[in-house]
Amino acid sequence: MSHKTILVFSIGLALVAPVGAQQATLQPTIEVTASRVAETADASLADVSVITRADIDASHAPDLLEVLRLQAGLDVVRTGGAGEQTNVFVRGTNSNHVLVLVDGVRVASSNTGAFAFENLPLDAIERIEIVRGPRASYWGSDAIGGVIQIFTRKLDAPQIAASYGSYRSADGSAGIGGWNDAGGFSVQVGARHVGGFSASNPAAGAYVYDPDDDGMQNHNAVLQGAYKFGAQTLSGSVFRNEGGNDFDQGHSRTLDQAAGVNLEGAVTADWQQRLSVGTSREDIDTPAPAAAPI
Repeated sequence: MSHKTILVFSIGLALVAPVGAQQATLQPTIEVTASRVAETADASLADVSVITRADIDASHAPDLLEVLRLQAGLDVVRTGGAGEQTNVFVRGTNSNHVLVLVDGVRVASSNTGAFAFENLPLDAIERIEIVRGPRASYWGSDAIGGVIQIFTRKLDAPQIAASYGSYRSADGSAGIGGWNDAGGFSVQVGARHVGGFSASNPAAGAYVYDPDDDGMQNHNAVLQGAYKFGAQTLSGSVFRNEGGNDFDQGHSRTLDQAAGVNLEGAVTADWQQRLSVGTSREDIDTPAPAAAPI
């Protein structure tokens, strides 16, 4: 059996530029990953791409990896079908040289430095910000190749979606949310099941080949909430995905989770503060497969 549990706790306090100066530059599509301050992508000195929910829907991609594969400067390497291990390389750096954030929370493995992109459901994503090139001065030494920050869905109305495709791939999601000047909430749940195909072929040999279909399953939930009191806003988000994937004569169970709480707002007429607390967890459990017949 192989079992790995990773817990990450982080806290940060930042004092940023005057509020009035920020508001003057905000546009409908903004990015906050390159400099940790909200600004338009064209105003950033970094090489930044912002993938909106509209872009994701227009791509008709079956998963997050297909969306990332179409981005310049990113190489995606799969080891198999849906749910199998995948690596993302930014500008030729190693896969563990890319900092991955979910709603501002570090989610990459503390052991390998990589992130299981294959376990992140596409329906749960609102926006993706990609920063190419080193961002160590803002995010630390784990951002050698760049930063990929993923923002989860923030629904403002009831929503339901479902699809079916090849290899018995079926997925769906349902959620509801509501927001106003005082705050709001958003809740979405989803699932994806893929029948898959055999992870090996007859050429592998009698002791390795197993003709069964090796698929994947996951169930996920995304929660967002915020409450404004005075000049301050208290907000929080939770992402959780449980699932598993099959391989010849074996099965792995996975758990990916990220949660964060933020308190931000104006301190004076010219300055604002942001206090963030986050935690992430990753479990991989692979029971030893039965011995091959002799």
